[in-house]
Amino acid sequence: MYKAEIVAISPKGRGRNPQYVSLLIKSKELLGYYKDNQKWLIASDNLSVHKIKTGSCQLEINEDKLITNVIQNGENSEERLGNNVKVFSKLDLFQLEIALNKFMAMHKVFATQVFQLACEGKPMYDAIVHYK
Repeated sequence: MYKAEIVAISPKGRGRNPQYVSLLIKSKELLGYYKDNQKWLIASDNLSVHKIKTGSCQLEINEDKLITNVIQNGENSEERLGNNVKVFSKLDLFQLEIALNKFMAMHKVFATQVFQLACEGKPMYDAIVHYK
């Protein structure tokens, strides 16, 4: 078991590993040799990923750097109940900037994830915003 912090969660179909759910992990003990001690690690299909929250945890990983178990004690975990999620789909960079700035001016945003979509021509992006 390694002490760690879950910084972000990338759902299946998005992010660096679109075929898997992946977690951005920060852990000096586990990832001391990576920049800022952070790395995206793939979650095992056996995990109940819908129950995982950002915050402190303990992790088990196998030799392939696959997360096989996550234990969260809840003391520093961010409580997601009562919070809302807004999705912005298929925007170019300029549209995304305008949409996010406008939205953040009206809401208290506590997490934003932006994903570049695979496309030809002008790059397109999706964003997921967690807000109160």
